[in-house]
Parts: sequence; C-alpha cells; structure tokens
Amino acid sequence: LTKNDMNNAGRYLNMARNINNNADLFVLRSIYVSKQNRKDLAKQYLDKAKELDPINREAQELLKSFQQPNKAATSASKSATQKKPAQQQSIMFQKPKPKKKKSNPFLIPVK
Repeated sequence: LTKNDMNNAGRYLNMARNINNNADLFVLRSIYVSKQNRKDLAKQYLDKAKELDPINREAQELLKSFQQPNKAATSASKSATQKKPAQQQSIMFQKPKPKKKKSNPFLIPVK
C-alpha cells in the first residue's frame, strides 16, 4: 500500500479474506478501500478494528481523519454562504497609488 501497488495489495488482502480477528488487518483493508474512494466501507473496517483492539492508535488516527474533513467541509460551506471575500486583484493589474507630496524640511510653515 505504501508503494501504491494496488494490484499486489488487493491480492494479499484477498488471501487474508478469512481472517476476521486481527485489528491491524482491518486497518490495512480500510486503507486499501479508502484509496479506492469507498469511504463508508473504510470507516466500517476502522470501527471493526477499534472494536477488536480499542487501543489501536492507527485505527484511532484514521477514524479522526475521516471525521475531520466532514466537519471542515460543513464549516467551509457555512462560511462561504455567510460572507463572500472581496476579490483580490493581481499585482500586475492594480492601479498605482498616488504619490504623497514630500514637504521640504527647510521651509517654515506659514500661519
């Protein structure tokens, strides 16, 4: 899976299809199906891994990563509908700012 060789990873996971009592194997299955964009099945595998081994850190971290994008997506859509940011102009097309007139330090101001 780390080498992104999905064919071999699928073949090895298929060989282990009858093993249903190993939390690490469920984590690997979850990673494999998440790379295939099957997020619901990946979450089910992570839940099963956490059920088998409640202190499995990899399963816990992956579950958090599944939950965070959903929260970020909903908050991003809410903020986008509430306020629209002002469009920023490209530096090349910005209007030049007027130059300030420099005052001569040697002139005495007239009252």
